[in-house]
Amino acid sequence: QYLNIEGKTWFADKTGTAAIWIVNTKNVTVNNSGSGAGFVWIQTPTTYLMSVYLSPNEGISKLDPEALRASLAKSCSTLQNNPTPDTRSETERTVLNIMKEISAACDASMPRLKNRSFHRPAYWWSTDIAKLRKICHQL
Repeated sequence: QYLNIEGKTWFADKTGTAAIWIVNTKNVTVNNSGSGAGFVWIQTPTTYLMSVYLSPNEGISKLDPEALRASLAKSCSTLQNNPTPDTRSETERTVLNIMKEISAACDASMPRLKNRSFHRPAYWWSTDIAKLRKICHQL
């Protein structure tokens, strides 16, 4: 995100990559909100709104649909064995469990970038320095 506003109209995730900004607080009342790494949500009297950051480094074309289906099928069978929640706390616990299962399914189906050692290019590096370095390493 390119903006960070202090106050009750700005809702951001823990990593600072997803945000919701309520511009007109007279028309939008926020009853509840929450966030995690890469997502933030708010609840209004009539709906939920969610903002999610999807990294361009994680190509959706590499998604393994079969791994996603298998993981979700396993999760659904586990969730179906649980009775329908009767209280608010049971409902919230069920929602948290569903979100964990969705995250696990995504982790199972999306390849992750390997930990690469990226180094920013040095602005002062030149071909002359490279030649001198090469000579030095040959000694």
